Amino acid sequence: MKIKLRSYYIKKELSSKDKKLKITYDKTSKDRPAWIRIKKLPERVRFVSIYLGKRGNEGRRIHFYRTYLIPRLFLPLDNTKEEMSKFYDEFSKDYNKSIKSTNYNIKAAEFLILRLNSLVS
Repeated sequence: MKIKLRSYYIKKELSSKDKKLKITYDKTSKDRPAWIRIKKLPERVRFVSIYLGKRGNEGRRIHFYRTYLIPRLFLPLDNTKEEMSKFYDEFSKDYNKSIKSTNYNIKAAEFLILRLNSLVS
């Protein structure tokens, strides 16, 4: 699977300096990455579109991801329970550092509580 950042919001096309972004992602998923980490992306960016180049007759698709947490992890908008699990496995690697840098971000905490409650119910 080839992955490429196509654009990020608000409706900004990528410039030549954006090519310096460092993108890592979950490589265990066959359909789409469960999480994407983008370094050197402006902090205010909350949404990105990801271009997935597929092999064979599967075609090419664009997926939309949103970030909720400071380490610049992005999650698919229509995530599954399995993708959420992989997302939090990755987030847990940097948890302490991330929480300290956010000054205990209330919006992120509220989101996490809502998502966890929906998964438990």
